[in-house]
Amino acid sequence: MLSFELSINIVMLLALMTISALAGFALRRWNIVKIRARLFGVENELIRSHQEILELQKECLSVEQLLLPIRNPVMARSSPSHNKSEKKMPNAALRKKLLTNVLTMDRIFN
Repeated sequence: MLSFELSINIVMLLALMTISALAGFALRRWNIVKIRARLFGVENELIRSHQEILELQKECLSVEQLLLPIRNPVMARSSPSHNKSEKKMPNAALRKKLLTNVLTMDRIFN
């Protein structure tokens, strides 16, 4: 049977493990900083949008306060005209005659 002799330097092994652990911590720290920066940007955008909404609500309230003294914003109509009887009403017979002509022409061409 073949046997291989493997000698491990304990100092080198500890140094390699320490460097690997430090590299892992550094990479994780870099990811955390990047995520926090992205989160900070999103929070600022959200705060700005909420600020804009609050400003618009403030403007709406100020406009409502200006309109509050006006009790009835609907304007009253003037009295109706008495000329309703004088208006020409469409001639129903003429309309009926035109419609029957169109319907009969439609039957002829189909």
